[in-house]
Amino acid sequence: MAGPWSLDKLAAVSSETEARLRRYVDMGLLHRQPDGEFEPDSLHRLRLIQFARTRGVSDDQLAAVAASQGDLLSIFDEAYASTDASTDLATAAAGLGLDDDVIAELVRRSRSIRQLTSPHRRSCRVAARDLFPRER
Repeated sequence: MAGPWSLDKLAAVSSETEARLRRYVDMGLLHRQPDGEFEPDSLHRLRLIQFARTRGVSDDQLAAVAASQGDLLSIFDEAYASTDASTDLATAAAGLGLDDDVIAELVRRSRSIRQLTSPHRRSCRVAARDLFPRER
């Protein structure tokens, strides 16, 4: 998790406007430290909010739930605290007994895939499903 966030950095990294971030603070969805910086978990919380929006949950609905049920976004902090995609991939590969060269290649390819455009990523997913079907 990164350190505290300034308003402009958090807006730039999250692709949200500064006004929207201020609104999230007012709604209780994001938290600021006494010095005005955003808490270190703010980017993670924003990703959860953005995910909820893609599923049709409005900001006002999230705020209403937070007001009546408390800070539900915080329940995801523990799961998030230890996640680092390249570390997780390397750890998982090592746990499977793969050698260091194979692990390094998996990490390299995962970084390359993240740089692809959205249509290319979809094509990769389709190919992966065809090549490695899940047992049902």
